[in-house]
Amino acid sequence: MKARNNLPKCGLCDTGDTKTLIRKGPLTLVKCRKCGMVFVKSFLSKDEAARIHDYLSYSKSDPPNPITIKRYKEYLERIETEKKTGQLLDIGFGRGDFLVTAREREWSTYGTEISEAAFILGKKRGLKVYYGELQEVNFHNGQFDVITMFEVIEHLQYPFSYLKEINRILRMGGVLILSTPNFNSLTRLCIGRKWGVISPEHSYYFSCRTIENAFKKTGFQVEKILSKNINLHRAIRDFGINLNKPGQTKEKESNLRNKIERNKYLFLAKEMINLLLRTFKIGDTINVYARKTQDLNFSGK
Repeated sequence: MKARNNLPKCGLCDTGDTKTLIRKGPLTLVKCRKCGMVFVKSFLSKDEAARIHDYLSYSKSDPPNPITIKRYKEYLERIETEKKTGQLLDIGFGRGDFLVTAREREWSTYGTEISEAAFILGKKRGLKVYYGELQEVNFHNGQFDVITMFEVIEHLQYPFSYLKEINRILRMGGVLILSTPNFNSLTRLCIGRKWGVISPEHSYYFSCRTIENAFKKTGFQVEKILSKNINLHRAIRDFGINLNKPGQTKEKESNLRNKIERNKYLFLAKEMINLLLRTFKIGDTINVYARKTQDLNFSGK
């Protein structure tokens, strides 16, 4: 692995007072003593980060899980009343399934990606998309009603700079919807550094408290924050037990999700488990629904 760029300070509170938390191979995670933010001790180089993101295989022939599309539709139903400019931006759009679903509901959709493979696929699907970092696109002030970031912020080397730029291009009262892995998840607490989310592609590791603090510092009011779900297949694999043949993991995860959705007893059990996870904020995923309440008159890195 190539040399990394040193990260001397916490990006959230700008202090250099950190302690080593986890060592995993070439990775060292540190925790800010002041605000509790967890992040890598040093970043990947830009070239190395680009290679990691482009290893993903984006294939048009690989259909999205129907449950994922169902979740997207639920998001879109909730934000239907937010339409003023009618414009929606998805940062890190991946295959573009959310943008396609939003376009079907008559949103004017835009997307950004740092993965060239994803960008090419987005263009092929007829989406209005941009290749590169968000700040390089130069969207207009207050252009968007809604901005989404699904499983993206943990990859960013300067996530707080992104949040400031989102504040600029989101209209006053506009909505930011975000999801990210939960560093305080039950899975991570049980298996420690074996947790699969701890990997070179991730720079920041959020808890419900640190993600809420990040939003408050960048002009957003968090209206809803949920921590839910446990991925049993991944947890068992991360623990070192592989029950699947090569290439079967994603298929089995998808089949299990579909089975739970169809079976009312399994679905009820899932909802009860999620109630406990939400109560103690220890689910695998953090979902945030926030609203812009303040204009920021400064620029970040």
